[in-house]
Amino acid sequence: MPPRTLPFLIFLAGCAHIEARVERFGERVRPGAITVSPVVVVADLPGAPIGSVAPPGEIESMVGADGQAPPTVLDPVADAAFLRNDFVGNVRFGGGFIRTGAVALETRARIIEPQPSDALRTQGTAWLQSATTAALADRRIDIVDASAPPAGLTLTWRPTRGEDPEDGHDDVNLPRTGLVPTAVDASTLPGTWLVPYLRAYYTHNGGWFLGQRWGCMAGARVDVELVLYVEGKPIWWMEAAGRSLDEKVAQATTAELDQHLLNAEQQVERALEKGLFR
Repeated sequence: MPPRTLPFLIFLAGCAHIEARVERFGERVRPGAITVSPVVVVADLPGAPIGSVAPPGEIESMVGADGQAPPTVLDPVADAAFLRNDFVGNVRFGGGFIRTGAVALETRARIIEPQPSDALRTQGTAWLQSATTAALADRRIDIVDASAPPAGLTLTWRPTRGEDPEDGHDDVNLPRTGLVPTAVDASTLPGTWLVPYLRAYYTHNGGWFLGQRWGCMAGARVDVELVLYVEGKPIWWMEAAGRSLDEKVAQATTAELDQHLLNAEQQVERALEKGLFR
C-alpha cells in the first residue's frame, strides 16, 4: 500500500502573540533633515538566483497513488519571493506533511500554495508608510516626502547559519536570510534618504513552512527594513519583524487573519518607535 500522510494537526504548535524581533546596524545616527521614500517592496527588486529546490522524493510522490493530489513542486523562479521569505499575500497549506532532501530530511507541507495579493500589497505599503511617518513624528527631524522611490536600489541576501531559537515552529521558511543594503550612485540618491522596505506581509493557515519541525497554527508575519542613505551609501539600517500565531486554530477566518496582521503590525510599530534613530 502507498504511504499515507499523518493527520494534519498532530504536530502543529504555536503561540498567539510574539514580540517583534529587531536588529540594528551601523552607527547611532540622528539626521537633521531627510527625504522619506515611498515604500519599496523587496520582492520587486532583483535577487540572487535561488539554487535548486529539493523536489518531493519518490516516497513522497507516491502519495498521489491513493487519489490525493501530488505534492507541490516549488519553482525557484516563480516562487522565489516565497522561498526567500520576501512574500506579500496569503499562503495555503494542506495535505499533512512530507520530508524532502537528500542530505537533511526537511519537513514541509505536502501542498503549498503561495497566493500573491494586490490587496495585501496595497494595504501593507500604506501601513508601512504611515508607520514610518509616525515613528519620525517626535524626532524633530525635517522631513521631505518623495514622490517616487530612488532608482537603482539593490539589496544583498545574507544567509544565516546555524539555528535560531524559533526554528522548527516559526512561520518562516528555512534557511533564514537577512537583507544588507548596498550603495547606489550618489547622483541618483543625493543628500540623506530614508527608504522603508516591505519585506514580508503575509497571512497563512496552519501548516509546515519549509524546514519546520513542528509546524505552526494560522497567523501572519510582517517583516520590514528601514535604511538611511547618505549620498548613496547606506550608513544605518534596522530590521523589525512581527508575527502573530493562533494557539489552537489551524483554519482561520478572514477576520481572524486580519487580526493577526494587526497584531504583527503593532509589534513592528513599537519596534520602530523604540529603535528608529534612538
